[in-house]
Amino acid sequence: MAVSGVADFVGGVDITSNENPSTPLSRPASVEKHTPPILLSYSPKGSQQWIRKVEEEFMPRIGMEFDTLEDGIMFYRIYAISCGFDIRKSTQNRFRDQTIRTKVLLCHREGFGESKKTMNMVSMEPNESSKKQDRVTTIRRFGCRAMIKLVFNSGKYVIDQFREGHNHPLVLVKDREFQKLSRNLTLYHKQTIINNSKVNIGASKTYRICKEVANGYENVDASLLDFKNFQRQVKLFIGDADAQMFINNLEKIVERKKGFRFAYHVDECRNLCRVFWTDAHGKSAYSAFGDGVSFDPTYRTNRYCMVFTPFTGIDNHKKSVTFACALLSNEDEESFVWVIIEFGLEDNRWLSTMFDMKEYWIPAYFRDLHMGDIMITTQRSESENSFFKKFENHYGTLIEFWLRYESAMDQQRHTHKRLEMETNNSIPKTVTPLSLESHAMTV
Repeated sequence: MAVSGVADFVGGVDITSNENPSTPLSRPASVEKHTPPILLSYSPKGSQQWIRKVEEEFMPRIGMEFDTLEDGIMFYRIYAISCGFDIRKSTQNRFRDQTIRTKVLLCHREGFGESKKTMNMVSMEPNESSKKQDRVTTIRRFGCRAMIKLVFNSGKYVIDQFREGHNHPLVLVKDREFQKLSRNLTLYHKQTIINNSKVNIGASKTYRICKEVANGYENVDASLLDFKNFQRQVKLFIGDADAQMFINNLEKIVERKKGFRFAYHVDECRNLCRVFWTDAHGKSAYSAFGDGVSFDPTYRTNRYCMVFTPFTGIDNHKKSVTFACALLSNEDEESFVWVIIEFGLEDNRWLSTMFDMKEYWIPAYFRDLHMGDIMITTQRSESENSFFKKFENHYGTLIEFWLRYESAMDQQRHTHKRLEMETNNSIPKTVTPLSLESHAMTV
């Protein structure tokens, strides 16, 4: 299934949504060419202030007007990137019609970091509630008073207050890749994370791949934490609706793909306990190579411990071919009967023949005698499980399982197609000069 993005798969989540603008924020071209040095001054009270002067057109001024609030926020964001600090939104007031009247933007170092640990001033030891060992962190807020206040007036937003000086060092140009406002997880990054997850590549490896493509971490324009957060946000969006989204996706595939069918069963608590599916490729392969069918429900592929059960055969190239698949929450008789009925194996001639002959071939199997063309089911199933294991993750959701399953099937069918091409464009080497053997090559 071609998935254009998470939005098509998980019911409308927009992977382009981000607090950052859709186009990457960057420093003005003039600032790129020449960044003025940081000026260190002193306030009337004697405290240090860090100020970086930018060109006049990028400098906020009291009384400056903007058509919309977003324009005002964008202007201050670009100014913050140029100076070397990050911002965060603070208080706002609204009119009765819910129009924003005032909006305050602060330096991200505003406020003070509070320690969660308290000390007993007599014994100089942590209190009982503070003895739990916490992760060692640093204080990142210093009470910086740099800010801007936008006020709605006569249909426009006007800068009413502006404080320029910071009580902390500003980010140097060489360190701007770590500045939050300079980072922007683009649509390309998000699509790469989704596509790589189909082949069981996580956010960390994806970040390193993007680094190689961009020729350096400083050119990725996003951090490893940004990559991990996006992947986490997708899982949070799925939440408890994972099974329902999975079934909804299968229903969409039925409408889009001819020959695809599926069936599922829920228990009395409406929990998904069994799913079966197959498609036109699987049906065609079963018609051609369905003389022997193997299925071994021993491979768990998701966080719900549902057992993945592929129905496997051997094609004309002695490679495993998947006819259909099922997910089972229980390995009981009822589940196996349900799967066999859904696959249509209750009247399978090969299975019936093998069952009727069991008293002959089972002893022979355990005596290590040659079994002819009878499939060694355990070996074939283990080979199939090993193939799918490269794509699956025991902690993944059903949504992630499906994306990876389709990627695995694409690889399997691509391999079969390549082998078919090689077979059709080559001839085997004959052993004898007999015309009978030469004729057999053309059959």
